[in-house]
Amino acid sequence: MLEGKALLYIGFSGGVEFLEELTNLFQEEHMNVFGKVAVRVTMRNAMRITIWGCVGALVFVALGSGSAFSQTAEMQALEDRIDYLEDEMETMVEESGAAMYAKSMGISIRGFADVVYRNESYDGKKGAADRDVNEFSIGQLDLFPSAELSDDVSFLSELVFTSKSDGSTAASIERLIVKWEPSDYLNFQVGRFHTTVGYWNETYHHGEWLQTTIGRPELFRFDSSGGILPIHLVGGMARGTVPLQDIADIDYTIEVGNGRPAFPGTQTAGDIDTVKAYNFALAARPSGMRSLQIGGNIYSDKIPENTDEDKGALRSSMDETIYGGFITYLNTPIELIAEAIQVEHEDMDSEGYYIQAGYRIGDYMPYARWDSVEIDDADTFYRHQDDRETITAGIRWDMNTWTAIKLQATFGSVTFNDDENPGSEQDLIGFAAQTSIAF
Repeated sequence: MLEGKALLYIGFSGGVEFLEELTNLFQEEHMNVFGKVAVRVTMRNAMRITIWGCVGALVFVALGSGSAFSQTAEMQALEDRIDYLEDEMETMVEESGAAMYAKSMGISIRGFADVVYRNESYDGKKGAADRDVNEFSIGQLDLFPSAELSDDVSFLSELVFTSKSDGSTAASIERLIVKWEPSDYLNFQVGRFHTTVGYWNETYHHGEWLQTTIGRPELFRFDSSGGILPIHLVGGMARGTVPLQDIADIDYTIEVGNGRPAFPGTQTAGDIDTVKAYNFALAARPSGMRSLQIGGNIYSDKIPENTDEDKGALRSSMDETIYGGFITYLNTPIELIAEAIQVEHEDMDSEGYYIQAGYRIGDYMPYARWDSVEIDDADTFYRHQDDRETITAGIRWDMNTWTAIKLQATFGSVTFNDDENPGSEQDLIGFAAQTSIAF
């Protein structure tokens, strides 16, 4: 009996020590992926050898120490224990393998989400249809998977899930970028990205938690929400920072990609013509005042003709040129952002601007913004884009590091350019509340 217990102890303890050595080896930082895979296989086999070695020792003990009934009961208990240990082993190996892969690739997933209440009242001056809103809604679930593929190559994507009015959920790839950064002075990116038109579009993406306010400025509405700008571009870019000693740091961006289709939108799966869109942007941060940034851009494209009268007025192709300029001053507790953009389609001009100011007081940020967008009535490219002039005031409370609660009121006028009530002008009074998080 004593010999059997000694055999059991020696077999089990020796196996455990061997597994511990393998585990330490598995956790070594310098081990490559293939070496770790080999260790995982060895761990699995070693665990099985240890388990069945212990079974043999226990059988030896059982056979020399009791009745047939007790031996059968002990054997059943051992079999149950073996099944449990093998399940635990498989789970351990699978989990460690996933962690190993994520760590070796530098994979991380971050995200944003928001829930909003909105109440908007419109007072039609020309007998327009009722557009009042009083609703709760889930905003966007915004996921940011990213990976460091090597010291100078990385990957980032932005997957957005949006609730639709019919109760369904729409998923979209808003950004997908592969980036090669050989130096701070130059990097190359390919994929789908936010066009560097102005400041807001490149700085604040889809996560509502990122920005002070509820919603983007009227000028930077997304295509699906009546925006007038090319918010996304599918193609490539080169960008970097050039330090001018004791003068300023100059950020430059050169972009080329698929232009806009016959009406506002993004061509992701191809391009209906051979003409590409180009964008060039510059921004400067003075050496003596890093909180100040001044910049601008010029965007050029040729919008294809519209041959489908169901989508709008028939027209020939037209040149598009967009000029933008901005100035920002971000130095806690002060936030100041101002932008203006002009869109030229042949001899038709549409324009927009906004000025936003905020002042942080502890965990609170009171803010205000003045928005304006004016569409050229003769421009048939903008079929459902509205003229808007609004004033917004609100407050943001950062209740903890990753949770913000916002209250906001909006006043102004909207001229709706739709098929039902073209040119209908209405006064707007709105209130919104939002909880937004980052994780």
